[in-house]
Amino acid sequence: KELWAKFIDGAKKNGLLDDDVKNIESWLAKYLGYSFNKSHSFAYSVLALRTLYLKHYYPEEFYCALLNHPKKGSGKNAKEKEQKWLMSTIMAAMNKGIEVIHPNRKSNWEWTIIENKKIAMGYSNISGLGEIAYKELIANNISKMSKDDFFAKKWSKFSKKSFEVAVKAGIFDDWSHSREELIELRS
Repeated sequence: KELWAKFIDGAKKNGLLDDDVKNIESWLAKYLGYSFNKSHSFAYSVLALRTLYLKHYYPEEFYCALLNHPKKGSGKNAKEKEQKWLMSTIMAAMNKGIEVIHPNRKSNWEWTIIENKKIAMGYSNISGLGEIAYKELIANNISKMSKDDFFAKKWSKFSKKSFEVAVKAGIFDDWSHSREELIELRS
């Protein structure tokens, strides 16, 4: 009200008639109820166009980023909602012809694009494998390590339990055709 009073005073000083001020007031009242939505719709349309551009021209990067920033569920079924969102995102990527693979020795902590434009699941998604164990693997250059070198090494953070979880997730599938054989080798 204070600003409107200043506007009316300024309008009268500048020679506007009362009818002109009432017309401006009427126009502003109509516009104010609608201007907020216009700005938001413009911002969302820009966001949508940029998202569609990325999805079309950089699909692997788009889906990898989407997987690394999952939609968080809320309420009593939060975990279930997150899992459904994750599965629908993976399915959408696969429908675009993108291969989504289990984690391997070239994977990172998060979802990663690896050779031939595949998206590999990140170690962070493996239940029972912590970041400390992952860091020890990376510090020892696990992506280039041979099976013999791996089993000869004394691991301090990457425990037997971490190894079993990693084997079950498929990280070491390139070392053997049998996950059970790998688990027996570490015993």
